[in-house]
Amino acid sequence: MGFQWIAANAEECNAFGQASGQRSVTLNGVPWLRIRPFFYRPLLPFQAFAPGSSPPPPGALLGAFQHAVPSAQGSNSSLNLLIFQDAHHYAASALDYNRRRQIKLSSKAFEVRTITSPAEFKEKAYPVYLSFLERTKYEHASHRRDASQFGRWADCLFKMPKVAILGAFGAGTDTLGAVSLSFLFQETVVYASFFCDTALLKQHISDCMLHFVREAAAAQDVKRVFVGMRKVGSHASVDEFYLTRGCKVVSQPAFLHVNPFARAFLIACMPKQYERMYGRAGGKDAAAGGDGDHPTPDAIGTAEGKPQAANRFGGVV
Repeated sequence: MGFQWIAANAEECNAFGQASGQRSVTLNGVPWLRIRPFFYRPLLPFQAFAPGSSPPPPGALLGAFQHAVPSAQGSNSSLNLLIFQDAHHYAASALDYNRRRQIKLSSKAFEVRTITSPAEFKEKAYPVYLSFLERTKYEHASHRRDASQFGRWADCLFKMPKVAILGAFGAGTDTLGAVSLSFLFQETVVYASFFCDTALLKQHISDCMLHFVREAAAAQDVKRVFVGMRKVGSHASVDEFYLTRGCKVVSQPAFLHVNPFARAFLIACMPKQYERMYGRAGGKDAAAGGDGDHPTPDAIGTAEGKPQAANRFGGVV
C-alpha cells in the first residue's frame, strides 16, 4: 500500500486538539480536554493509567475528572468507546454482502491518496467542507466558513507531519470529494476527522475512505482503530455507520472523581448527565444501517458545543 502512520506523542496529539479548537493541556504525558467548565477527560479517552498516577488540571478538582484505567480494579465507572478491534486482522471479505458491494463500487469511483500540499488542500477541501456544513448545520468551528479562517486551519494541519491528511479523489481525476484526518497513538489509529461532499454520499465515498484506513492499519499491524465516544439518546444513530461495519462499543473501565459539592448539584439538577458520567446511560448498541459520513469534521470536536456537535473523543455529558 505504501502509506504508513508515524506514531505521535502526547504533545503532538494535544497540538492537534488545539488546532481543532479544543481547550486542552498536557500534564505528565496526558493531554486533558475540558469537556465542560471544571470537567476534564483525557483528549484520547482510551489512554489508560492508574488513579493518582497523573494529576488532572487544577480546575478539575473543583468539578470532576475521569480517565480510563488499565483494569477493572480501581474503577468506579466506564467509558463507552467506538473501536474497531483486531484491526490487524481486517479483511473486507469478512464483511456482509452489502458492505463488500459498497466498497467495491466506491473503490472503482474513487482513489484515496495523501494530500501533501497546503495550497491544494485550501483550494479543493474548502468547497467540500462547505458542503458538509450546509448538510449537517454543524456549529463547532463554523468560523471556517470564511476562506481565510479555513486557510489558517489548513496551515496548522500541515505543520503536523504525523497527522495523515487523506483525500478521496474521483478515479483518474483531481476532483476531491472527501477528506479524513488520522494519526497513530499508542498502537491505536485515531480516525480523527472526516468530511465529504454531500452529492457523493450515494456513491459510498465514506466506505471508500474507511476501507482505506482500515486496510492501512492492517498492513501496519495496528491493533485497533478508534472512531469516537458512543453517543447517547437521539444522537446515538450517528454511530450506525460504524456499528454496521464491524465497530464495537467497548466499555472501558474508568475512574471518576467528582467534587462533593459538584456531586450534590448534579444529582439534584442534572441527574441524567450524572448517570452518563458513570457510563450507566447509553444508546442502542445495534444499528439498522446507514451510509452517512461523520457528524463532525473534527473528531476531537466540540467538548463545549451543543449536543448536535457532540465530540467523538472526550464526549459531552
